[in-house]
Amino acid sequence: MLTFDQWLAAGHAEAIAKLLPPLHEILVQTINTQDSSIVVSL
Repeated sequence: MLTFDQWLAAGHAEAIAKLLPPLHEILVQTINTQDSSIVVSL
């Protein structure tokens, strides 16, 4: 079972990174800070 950030890393965040690098940076920072809460809430 993938964690949320692993799922993002699999392609979703990669696609965003190509289009909107600043947004991707924000997403990565948010995921890194809230990783455990996101995984628990899934």
